[in-house]
Amino acid sequence: MRKRTLNILLLVFVTCTVLSGCATTKKIKDDIMGPDRVLKKKMVFLPTVNNTPFGGKDLEAAASLRLKIALAANCEGLMISDSGKVRQAFSEIPRLPSGQIDPLALAQKGRVHGVNAVLEQIIMVVEFGTEKRGVWGFRKDTPLLRAVFRVRIYDIETTAVYLDEVFRQEVELSEGPQPLEGNVATRYYEQYGQTLLNNIIPTISHHVCERIGEMPWSGFVVDSTKDTYILSVGGDAGLAEGDVLEVFDMGEPLEGYGDRVYLIAGPKMGEIRISKVKAGHAEAVGISGDGFEKSCCVRLKP
Repeated sequence: MRKRTLNILLLVFVTCTVLSGCATTKKIKDDIMGPDRVLKKKMVFLPTVNNTPFGGKDLEAAASLRLKIALAANCEGLMISDSGKVRQAFSEIPRLPSGQIDPLALAQKGRVHGVNAVLEQIIMVVEFGTEKRGVWGFRKDTPLLRAVFRVRIYDIETTAVYLDEVFRQEVELSEGPQPLEGNVATRYYEQYGQTLLNNIIPTISHHVCERIGEMPWSGFVVDSTKDTYILSVGGDAGLAEGDVLEVFDMGEPLEGYGDRVYLIAGPKMGEIRISKVKAGHAEAVGISGDGFEKSCCVRLKP
């Protein structure tokens, strides 16, 4: 009888594991071995671009600030780097004839500043309109505010576009916009701008957090002395003395469609151990291999 009971319990356990998948498996592993180490990723914003007359620079600034606040509050393991020095550095990155940001210049700047991802937000459409809504036979013209935002995330390690998504939002208004005096675009923004951002920013934030959560963490060697390697990330990312990192060779750049160029990590070069940690950078010594100043990236050893 006891054997039969154990078999039933085992069957229930296996069934629950299969049905709940990796979440249950991960919880069991975490209970036994402790949770996986998660290092923080650093993100920088490119200047938000408003291609509409609605709101002008005020909408650019508000959309950027609101998204930064939302991501900082909702994205686990994400840091927003937003100092004046960093903003200036990334605003100066050139663009290619196609209008795309120069991927190699972006990668170089990102590695120096210890950045994992760069976000670009473009306000493409903000317009008023009407649409008949309601129960058939009693439908009436409903005033709407429509918006289209485009958000891209660039991965510094590879220069790949990690997210390129268009977000569309419609907001029902109690009444349509009334004729205004002075700068109409600015006055309409004062009336409806916050309503628009209240509706669209949470959706953008949710999608960005999901993608950032899937992005693997990496750091970069930015300098070296005779016996020491300098990393562009440190205690702010969660690194600690004694951490062992794997170092990967810099592979040949791959040309993609149009002007795109991708950086792919080559084979593992060796390992380094963190010897000193400060807020924004760390020092490491070699364990195996050499020539790490020419590396592509470093990753925490599993």
